[in-house]
Amino acid sequence: ELRIAFNPVLHPDVAMGSIIKHPLVAIVPPNHPLAERKSVELSDLTGFEVATLHPSFGTQQILDRALIAADVRLEALLTINSIEMLKAFVARGLGVSVIPLFAVAREQDDRELVAVAIDNDALRESHLALCWRKERELGAATEAFRAHIERELQKFFAQD
Repeated sequence: ELRIAFNPVLHPDVAMGSIIKHPLVAIVPPNHPLAERKSVELSDLTGFEVATLHPSFGTQQILDRALIAADVRLEALLTINSIEMLKAFVARGLGVSVIPLFAVAREQDDRELVAVAIDNDALRESHLALCWRKERELGAATEAFRAHIERELQKFFAQD
């Protein structure tokens, strides 16, 4: 009944809770040439093998629009429907990828992966929101869970 969506489109049938700004970043292994950079351009990723999410993912749609706007073409070596698999691909030194910053928090803390900011407004300004259908009344348990998720999202993203 509840969904977390990246850059959700306003719709009259969908209610949105907290909207939290959260960037998409390039991820690379610690020994990668881009790992020491503070930020990269999308074009900087063209010289490397790239793994992407399936086009049905909202984060991939954001990246695809940014690539078109920047007139950059990334040839994906791998397209997959799992952020965990993308991280494993990158951690093994097979290439680079672009994912939400929060999805790589643990690996950054463990120094398994490095998140590099991408100098692109659409990727830097992306956001996520907790959403649910307005027509469905949330039961007491779902409403309590929604309130809990809202609090935890605010706490989690306040750490950035």
